[in-house]
Amino acid sequence: MGIYSTPVSAVVNHRRITPKKLFELLRANGVDPKDEYFQTVRLLMCNSANGGSRSFAAQFRAYIKKPLKAFEGSVFTSYDYVPEGYIAQEWREQMRNLNLAPGVVRKRVVNAYKSGAMPFEIYTENPFSIVPFTERFNPYEYVTYDYRPVKF
Repeated sequence: MGIYSTPVSAVVNHRRITPKKLFELLRANGVDPKDEYFQTVRLLMCNSANGGSRSFAAQFRAYIKKPLKAFEGSVFTSYDYVPEGYIAQEWREQMRNLNLAPGVVRKRVVNAYKSGAMPFEIYTENPFSIVPFTERFNPYEYVTYDYRPVKF
C-alpha cells in the first residue's frame, strides 16, 4: 500500500473530523456546499483524495452530491497560510480590527471570494526555486512539490 492509497482525516481546530462533520460544520457557519451557487466543489486539503473510493474526498462527495476536485499529496496555494478556508492573514487582521464576530468574518470572506475581490490560486506548476537568494528559494518544497488533482 503506497502513500497515495492511504485515506486521511481532516483536522479543524486541532481535532480530527469526519467528512460528515465537515459538511455539518460548513452548513452551520453559513457555507452550504449543496447551494446552487456551487456548481462544483474543490476540497483544498492536502491528501484529501488519498485512498480513492475510501478517501476523505469520496466520502465528502456523498454528502454534497456534486462534482468534487480533491488532491493526492500536498496542495500548494497562493497563500502561505489559509486558515478557515479562504481567510488569509491580512483578511483576518482586518476583520479582527473591526471587532466582528467569527460568523460575520466568515460570511464577509466567503462573499469577498465569490465576488473575486479575494483571489485564490492553486499552483499547478512548481513555484519554488532551488536557486539560493531568489524570492521563492525553498529546496525542500521544490523537491516535494507535486500537483495531483483527482475528480470525484
